[in-house]
Amino acid sequence: MDFRILGPVEVWHAGTAVPVTAPMQRAVLATLLVRPGETVSVDSIVDQLWGPQPPHTAHVTIRNYVQRVRRALPEQVLDTVAPGYRLSIQPDQVDAVRFAALVEQARTVGSPNPVRAAQLFDEALRLWRGTPLADLGDVPMRLVHGPRLEELYLGALEESFEVRLRLGWHARLIPELTALTGTYPLRERLCRQLMISLYRARRPTEALAHYQRIRERMVAELGVEPGPELRRLHESILREDLTQSVPFVRINAPAPADPPPAEPPPPIATFTGRVAELAELRERCAGPGPVVCFVHGSAGVGKSTLAAQFASQQRDRYPDGIRYVDLTGNRPDTPPASPASVLTALLGGPSPVEQGAARWTRARGTLDPHHDTTGDVRAYRARLRGRRVLVVLDNATNASQVLPVIPDEPGCAAIVTSRRPIAGPDGTVHVHVDPLSTADTVALLGRIVGPRKVDAEPRAATEIAELCANNPLALRVVATRAAARPHWPLRAWVERLADPDNRLTDLAEVLTSLRVSVDQLAGSGKDTERAAAALLGRLHEADELTPAALALATGWPRPLVGEALEELVDAQLLYSLTPGSYALYGLTTLLGYPA
Repeated sequence: MDFRILGPVEVWHAGTAVPVTAPMQRAVLATLLVRPGETVSVDSIVDQLWGPQPPHTAHVTIRNYVQRVRRALPEQVLDTVAPGYRLSIQPDQVDAVRFAALVEQARTVGSPNPVRAAQLFDEALRLWRGTPLADLGDVPMRLVHGPRLEELYLGALEESFEVRLRLGWHARLIPELTALTGTYPLRERLCRQLMISLYRARRPTEALAHYQRIRERMVAELGVEPGPELRRLHESILREDLTQSVPFVRINAPAPADPPPAEPPPPIATFTGRVAELAELRERCAGPGPVVCFVHGSAGVGKSTLAAQFASQQRDRYPDGIRYVDLTGNRPDTPPASPASVLTALLGGPSPVEQGAARWTRARGTLDPHHDTTGDVRAYRARLRGRRVLVVLDNATNASQVLPVIPDEPGCAAIVTSRRPIAGPDGTVHVHVDPLSTADTVALLGRIVGPRKVDAEPRAATEIAELCANNPLALRVVATRAAARPHWPLRAWVERLADPDNRLTDLAEVLTSLRVSVDQLAGSGKDTERAAAALLGRLHEADELTPAALALATGWPRPLVGEALEELVDAQLLYSLTPGSYALYGLTTLLGYPA
């Protein structure tokens, strides 16, 4: 078995994810994983899960959690050993332990063999999948161990950059260092490494400007000047002489080859429903190809999950691989990926160090958006020639992101997910993803909180599904919170969600994602899209959602109202069952726009 905490807590066995779905069960597992092979007392586990004020049933609850985790694991490795529990595994079965060992090896060989050190750092940094212990909520153990693991990651990343600077691989570091210094502006070592890279790339003016920005920020926020090492580097750049302040080992070693492109995320263990959609995708991809399927639907409805599930079922059909790129089209804090960066990712992308930095900062669009991609497109299509490859382009916003990379090779296929329908090449298939049926939503709830709980309160389970508008993401958010409070009846969650204020709070993550669609309309250069955003706030003024009723209520010209309503349908904020008649998706009403 393979245990992972450098990202969401995961267990893998024989290449398959082992479902440990309840957050508090994962938290118990994580408290044991940070001390593999050691006995952890029940009191220590209680303290790491609840802090100084645990519930009076804490010890019994821990015992129940342990029993459920034990049942979930395919091997009997969770032992009861007074005064607590122990995971009887080898330390290197935990990714954090392997990471630390690889980093130590890299440090040991660094001086005599920097090329080997760079390879070892690469191997270590590949283990990172994002924020450590990301799915445990605010339990005390995450608040303690999460920052510790983050600091280990950043330290290793800085050391890896140092090795690459010694080898003269500075040009490839600039995009990642730029992103990282934006996220961690007060980490002087990263600032120093970016300044060195810029200077060696014959961009000294940018290096000096970066120093000035950092200095101003440190003085304003901390009341201190940069440290002596950063000041000396600044002076060296001014003198155009880095030879004394920055060692540079010239070794006849090329920069490492690009790694293979990323594959889709693994299918989630609680995937539920979507039988018809999967069957349609299988049928459409059964032909000789090339096949292009566009999957679209509203926020949180499960487009990406469906694509990942389908891709996992098609590995035999596409023996030359599955390529995956997240186009980041609907994130509130990240711009959509540029066509150049999409091509770079499909051609193999940045190094493992750069991939880790990109996952960490969620940075996108670091390439020049005006970069000529003609050569990259030719290289990409040449790489597909004679192969059977499935390309998954997730979270697209416009055709310019995807059309250059849609395969034209027989035997290949592309799955593109987006909220708004995108016009594809001739022969494109469009699959619309609706909210789940109530039965499937209830089944999903049972897979997360436990089927016995749902069987005990079937009516409450149905009401929770309906209050979540049968939206899988909304349901997962609520179900995850419910699983962390196993003593609450489902009826308590019905009562909580029935309160509009509580519903806004509990579903904030979903609503933030949904607001991106509204913001994209409001910020559009297209008049009808801006009108659609404005109309969304006035839908409640009409007795019914028809062009005639809304034109009468708002005083807008009827043709403009009709076009704006169609834009709202394309943005997946409304749906239309018959021509000229519209309705709000259930979650859209929570944005403050009454039905």
